[in-house]
Amino acid sequence: MRFEAVDDLEAAVETSGIVVTATMATSPLIEAAWVRPGTHLSCMGADMPGKQEIAPAIIAGARLFTDDTANCASNGEIERGLAEGAFGLDHVLGELGDVLAGKVPGRTSAEDVTVFDSAGTALLDIACAKIALDAAARRGLGTVAEL
Repeated sequence: MRFEAVDDLEAAVETSGIVVTATMATSPLIEAAWVRPGTHLSCMGADMPGKQEIAPAIIAGARLFTDDTANCASNGEIERGLAEGAFGLDHVLGELGDVLAGKVPGRTSAEDVTVFDSAGTALLDIACAKIALDAAARRGLGTVAEL
C-alpha cells in the first residue's frame, strides 16, 4: 500500500479505492461525483456537531456503518445529512461490531460504495492506546511513569 501527499483532492479520490478523512472540515471536501463504484470511505474527522467531510449524497448512495449510531447522529459525519433529510437513520445498516460479528454484511458486491462514520468512542481509543503501548514496550521505546 502506498501513501502520498497530493495537490489535487478530486483526482486522488477518483483514483482511490479507500479514502480516509480526518480533518476539521465544517463543509464537504469530497463530492459524490468523485467517488467511483467500489470505494470505501472512513470518515474520522467529524467528531462534534457541525463538522462534515463528505457530501451527504455519498452517504445516501452508500452502504453506511457507524461506530456508535446515536453518537454519530448527533456528532458525526451523518449529522447534517440526517438533519437535511438526505437520508434517514434507517440508512445505517449497522455498527462496526455488527459487521465484525457477522450480524450484518458489509460489502455485498465489488461495486458497493461503503461509508464508515466514526465519531469516536472511548473504548476504541483505549483499545488503540493499549496496542500502541504494547508495541512500544516490545520495542523498548518510551518512558514508564509511575502515577
